[in-house]
Amino acid sequence: ITAGHETELNFHFNAWDEQPEAPYDLVAEYNPSGGGWYGSAILDWEYNSLDPTESLFYIYLYLGNSDMEWISVGVTSETHFEHVFDDVFSPSNESCFKVTAISNGEESEPSNIACVYLDESENGVVYGTVYEMNLDPNEVISVSGAGLIFSNSIAGDTWTTITGENGGYEISLLEGLYQVSVWADGYLENDEETVTVIANEEVEQNFYLQQQDEYDLALHGFVRGPSDDDPTGWMALPGSQIRVTPNDQEGPVYEAVTNEEGFYELPLPSGYFDVTASHEGYQLGFAYVYIGVNQENWQDFYLEHSDSQNAGIHGLVYWETPNGNEIFISGAQIRAESSDDNLVYEAATGEN
Repeated sequence: ITAGHETELNFHFNAWDEQPEAPYDLVAEYNPSGGGWYGSAILDWEYNSLDPTESLFYIYLYLGNSDMEWISVGVTSETHFEHVFDDVFSPSNESCFKVTAISNGEESEPSNIACVYLDESENGVVYGTVYEMNLDPNEVISVSGAGLIFSNSIAGDTWTTITGENGGYEISLLEGLYQVSVWADGYLENDEETVTVIANEEVEQNFYLQQQDEYDLALHGFVRGPSDDDPTGWMALPGSQIRVTPNDQEGPVYEAVTNEEGFYELPLPSGYFDVTASHEGYQLGFAYVYIGVNQENWQDFYLEHSDSQNAGIHGLVYWETPNGNEIFISGAQIRAESSDDNLVYEAATGEN
């Protein structure tokens, strides 16, 4: 400032609190070998900003075959990003991206949209029919509602389909070798088949399931009681009665008797069952079991002498109102389970 002269001084303010500039010239390229089985999308874009603070970029994905809206899949401070497709967001025929800039808590308008496209011809098709295994060549029975799981050990993933009314199926898969598991109600599971999928080709693969005999399954186990010679040990209880009924039903009743080793074997259909083991002079044993293919189907019982002193629990069941009052609940069911012996004890509350 000079005496006797006027000096002009101007000030300029940048409005950093306004919405930041949008990224532009976004391009996307599909990399089939990038990062995983499904490949990746490589994104690059341009961005100009006078904001001296560092900007962040949000990346959004839209899958053309999905009902979902735009999905946020990443954030970066660079103008380059690689999105690796996975099981959650696997690539569709058209997978599109857009990018926004974040500065001072404000998000810009989105960039242009860039998409990557997959050629379905890279897949192959497997089709066929699931049949019931039958020794009569003149009797052909297809199995509807059968489930098929195709597993690829390299991809570490599985694909599932179900047969239609005529037992037929068709599925599009990536090229490779697949382990196949086939199952249906009333049939034994078939998990010993493989199929090779060839890109751009169709492969016919039929499967056969063996009908499950109603009594192919059985429950096994031992019934034991406290040893007379060793208080800490257990001895076999031959002649113990095993009684089995479908869960929460009175019948049909399946019964067996343990042999000299205290062992029993009882053929049963698949399902949930209530099982009791009884022996004179011993308390009743109870268990709840599931019988099925590929299950252990084993239940042991350890019965205490009927005159032995058992511990117990007691108490009250009540509802505490918002006002702090207590309303006792009669008829409440109490259920205690022993994880060691797989035994269940039940009781109900009284009127008070």
